[in-house]
This record gives sequence, C-alpha cells and structure tokens, in this order.
Amino acid sequence: MRADLCTIARYGTDRGLRMVMGTSGYFLDHAMAARLRDAGIRAVAVSIDSADPAVHDSFQGVSGALEKAVQGIKNCRDEGKPREHHPQIGSSPKRSFQYVSGVTSRLSARSLIRDEKGRFMQ
Repeated sequence: MRADLCTIARYGTDRGLRMVMGTSGYFLDHAMAARLRDAGIRAVAVSIDSADPAVHDSFQGVSGALEKAVQGIKNCRDEGKPREHHPQIGSSPKRSFQYVSGVTSRLSARSLIRDEKGRFMQ
C-alpha cells in the first residue's frame, strides 16, 4: 500500500468525499484496518480470485495471498469497516462461487462476483 494512503483518504474525507478502496488484502493487518478507519475510509473491497489457494496466490503473484486476503477481511470487520469481495471467477466457477459465498456469509461481507468475462453473477 502507498505510504501516504491514509493522508490521501483523510484529505478526501475532510472535503466531504466518500472514500473507499480496493486491495488484495495482503497488507490489511489490524493496525492498517484501524488507520484506514481513522482516515475516513468508508468501505474496503478485497479481491478473492479463486477458491483454490494455489490459483489465487498465482494470480496475485504472492504465496499465502488468499489466506492474507481472508484475514484482511476479518481485520476490517473487527475494525468496523464495511467489507466487499470483488472476486474474479475463472476456471472453476461453481466451486469458486460456493467458496466466495461461504466466506461472504461467515464474514458478513457484501459480495460482487464477476465471471471470467467481467460480468456480474447473480
């Protein structure tokens, strides 16, 4: 994440903008979630790209990315931030959809799911 992210968020918030952000969730520990809250970030969208950790991690280019994304969503929940999942469902749509739906339900987050062509799934 940008070193000045919270400064930018606070600047926008102070000028009446509704500040939201999207992230892989990799750096969303409790401290960062609290800093984002205090800076006025109103919602955080975290990408979940596959139910398969190897596929998600490969897509993100970092080992352990899926686990960190789910933990980041939990950290935002714990800090009182609205959460959304913005997954890209690819090669295993049914399994991925079920996984993301389960994570969404457990973490009380809103899910906006797109298929491999970028269309929203119902």
